[in-house]
Amino acid sequence: AVVSTQSTGRSKRNVNEYNSIQDIDKALREEEEIMKQKREQYEEELKENEHQQHQMELCGQGLEMKLREQESGHGFDEDELFNWFELVNRKNKLSHVESVLVLSIKGIDINLQQKALERQLRDLLIASTKCVICVCDSVCVLG
Repeated sequence: AVVSTQSTGRSKRNVNEYNSIQDIDKALREEEEIMKQKREQYEEELKENEHQQHQMELCGQGLEMKLREQESGHGFDEDELFNWFELVNRKNKLSHVESVLVLSIKGIDINLQQKALERQLRDLLIASTKCVICVCDSVCVLG
């Protein structure tokens, strides 16, 4: 499970690169689709991570029982102690990856929400511009 640290934020494009509002909408929808695919990938990695953590917990429970039995007896087996600490170390790494994945998913969600709000704002601006043009035409016709 490899987590990309690259930003899933907005690409730096110039509005003048597009011929129409439809071109802008198409480009924004393509960016959103890429973000959604990345989010799905992170969710799959998160599920796999959770499965691995669960397997480690089960393994850790068995190892812990062995160590407790050894504690009451003649002392600890060095190999078992080594396995215990190795298991704890791997579990900590998985927990860290889980945190990164959760934050990445939240970041994508925020970016998708921002894009939706920007689209609503743009639609409102276009609608208000059309109203202003209609009002201006009416005033000009009346004048």
